[in-house]
Amino acid sequence: MDNDTIRRNMPVFPMSVVSRLTELSARQIRYYETHELVIPSRTEGNKRLFSLND
Repeated sequence: MDNDTIRRNMPVFPMSVVSRLTELSARQIRYYETHELVIPSRTEGNKRLFSLND
């Protein structure tokens, strides 16, 4: 795996940033998660973190 692939898979974006970048509401993003269109990682506190590949 090259460095670019590793970076793109790193879960670093919280829901608020993803919402702003995509212009989707948090509810819409959760809908996509429910239907397994995106599968974010979770922190120990159970907060979603998204990667560029999500």
